[in-house]
Amino acid sequence: MPISVPFDEVLSEYLLDTERAMGFLNAALENYDAQDKLSQKTFILCLRSVAEAQGKMDIFTEIVGTEEEEIKTFGNPHLGNFIKIVDTLLGFETTVQVVHKNTSA
Repeated sequence: MPISVPFDEVLSEYLLDTERAMGFLNAALENYDAQDKLSQKTFILCLRSVAEAQGKMDIFTEIVGTEEEEIKTFGNPHLGNFIKIVDTLLGFETTVQVVHKNTSA
């Protein structure tokens, strides 16, 4: 009989690694749509997963400004909160990159 491990445990262990956590968030950002509520909720849950894995949920909750259960369910996807979480809490750098160069100028 195969032994199963809860997904949350596997994900938390995976996200302890900074490079993996950064890749996880970048993948979530690739699919982010500011007009789509589900996309917003998904991204905030990804941020939450990284914060939880790295033992920083107390700071995450303080920055986001909602109770933990509300974060799980609804999130609070304001840009200011995102920058604080990524830069301050997780120790990553928020950057802007050119994806498609405009050659008609």
